[in-house]
Amino acid sequence: DNLSSKSWSQGWRLTLSLFAGFAHLNNVQKSLLQVDVEKARHRQARLELITNVQLQFLALLQAREDLATAEESVKRIRKQLEASEAFVRVDMAPYANVLQNRVELSRAQQEVIRCKNDIRNAEVQLNRYLGFSPHERITYAGRLQDFHGVVSYTEEQAIKTALYSRPDLIVAQKSVAVAYKDTHIAMGEFAPRVDASYEDTRFSKDYNDRRYNDYTRSYWAIGLNFSWDIFSGGSAVFN
Repeated sequence: DNLSSKSWSQGWRLTLSLFAGFAHLNNVQKSLLQVDVEKARHRQARLELITNVQLQFLALLQAREDLATAEESVKRIRKQLEASEAFVRVDMAPYANVLQNRVELSRAQQEVIRCKNDIRNAEVQLNRYLGFSPHERITYAGRLQDFHGVVSYTEEQAIKTALYSRPDLIVAQKSVAVAYKDTHIAMGEFAPRVDASYEDTRFSKDYNDRRYNDYTRSYWAIGLNFSWDIFSGGSAVFN
């Protein structure tokens, strides 16, 4: 008909929360605390890795020292066994000495095998900590004599430093702070909300019949909204 037309509208709305029971502030503070928690956990993981590498390396050096001692014992007991067998052949010693030396030799050989197993286990653990394959042969150089047992701080200073820099304690403290922020966020649900809004809309209508003039209208509105949840089925209380 003569009034056939095309119409369209477009608009946008902007809403700004002015007050929400300090929920926004508590959420920001909670996020910052969670960042500190993750940083402390990352630092803790790094320190644990460093400590494990150091302890395992020292265990490897200790096992090498034990192996050298065990091999020296094998050599010494073999000489004693040879001497006891010689004395038995000339009837200068009882045969029990030979049996006793054989038992001690067997124990010393078992100690050598145990030390070699400890060395291999320590190398496999070091490979795992350092990101190498367990079967890859890595040369770990060093001796226990290269480490000096003198430290530049007292035990009290070490404990004090640990209390202020231990990541696990920092994680625990920050986690408690995060829990308090959750409590404040839940308490904020009991408070009223105040929002400011601005809305802008444009409406246009185009007639197919040129006898009628097309027109366009623009509307805008500014508002201040106040809302307060009086009853929420107990969800705020249980949170």
